[in-house]
Amino acid sequence: MAEAQRSFTDEGVVNVAASAAPFTGPMLSEQDATRVLREEWGITGRLTDLGSTQDQVLLVEDDSDGRRYVLKATLAEGGAEAVDAEHLAVRHFRSRDPGLVAPAAIPALQDHDLVDRTGLRVRLLDWVPGAPLGSVAHLSPTALRGLGRLAARSVTALAGFDHPGLHRHSLGNGPERKRPRREPSTVVGAVEAESR
Repeated sequence: MAEAQRSFTDEGVVNVAASAAPFTGPMLSEQDATRVLREEWGITGRLTDLGSTQDQVLLVEDDSDGRRYVLKATLAEGGAEAVDAEHLAVRHFRSRDPGLVAPAAIPALQDHDLVDRTGLRVRLLDWVPGAPLGSVAHLSPTALRGLGRLAARSVTALAGFDHPGLHRHSLGNGPERKRPRREPSTVVGAVEAESR
């Protein structure tokens, strides 16, 4: 796979993948990920590991048109309900506030959003440009105000949404510690857009 994803911010180059602990569950090899992309979505492209603690997350740069996607592999055990919850949450989120940016699932050639592969549930998502919030060394007061507005809009847009898949325990939690799954998905690009 390509070297760790790098992003340019006002603070300079940041190694995005280094900011996340490595995913320790079953993983798609580069060959398997390439095969899944080609067979299920008809896409060939360059892969870059973006790093993750819960899922395997790969940036895909399409060879044919340069479009970017995210290939996300989730553990199949308990993953189906969580993935369904994420899909429904994005639909709910967009319907309540269409101006908020959230990655949508790209339907496979067989018109489904989720592919099962060797203990993993795999999906392809739109790429949302920006950098992970945790990769930025300093946020300006303007960016922090934008983040606050974005957080408020996000909470408002998700108000009333619930799904059993939100209540599964994540890797590293014992069975006695069930808590809602929360993945940081805020990107600097969204914060900057909200700041304007």
